Amino acid sequence: MIKSSLKSILFIALYLSLINCSGGSSEIVLHTQEGIDNLNKLLKSEFDLEKEITSLSISNLNSNSPKVDQITIFFVENNMMDMWFYSITTSKLHKPDPKEKSDFQPRSQKIKDLNTAKILTNYKEAVAMITNTTDEFANFYIYGYEIQVNKDSDTTEHSFDVYAEKTSKGVSYYGKRLVENKFKFSFDTDKSGQLICTDGLDVF
Repeated sequence: MIKSSLKSILFIALYLSLINCSGGSSEIVLHTQEGIDNLNKLLKSEFDLEKEITSLSISNLNSNSPKVDQITIFFVENNMMDMWFYSITTSKLHKPDPKEKSDFQPRSQKIKDLNTAKILTNYKEAVAMITNTTDEFANFYIYGYEIQVNKDSDTTEHSFDVYAEKTSKGVSYYGKRLVENKFKFSFDTDKSGQLICTDGLDVF
């Protein structure tokens, strides 16, 4: 009886351990190399890497979490504007019916040709831009990220927000206050690929 119960306990512990390990390995946090690797694995396993898309949008679980919850692709097919999204919460690729027509075929790129490695590079540069300007903030993470094919060329443009916590009390001239000590900084890349801060550092 005791041996049977012990076996059951060990089996449950092993099962829970496997679940936790599995969940950890697929977690996507964009400001880490592991997160970018897991993003690429997900794109490969859930989407056709040869598919031509106009943009890739990445959404967080919520504003308080650096974890990604949804990956969305946008494309035009059969003269219709279409979008598919993969939900990490449901572990399912959703393909809603397209509802809007497109009178032209916009520029696009294959998913495999999107430079996802640039996400981490841009993040590090964005944090450096903030910390070189002010030492008021810490605990940075990406909140939302989009890679879009430029409508006039074959280049891609990146846009994203960086959330940060203010480490001291008092008013800050930098960033946009969200709640309490949390602030937002917004960034884009231009046609040449140069990163610029569009909101949060241009106070003077």
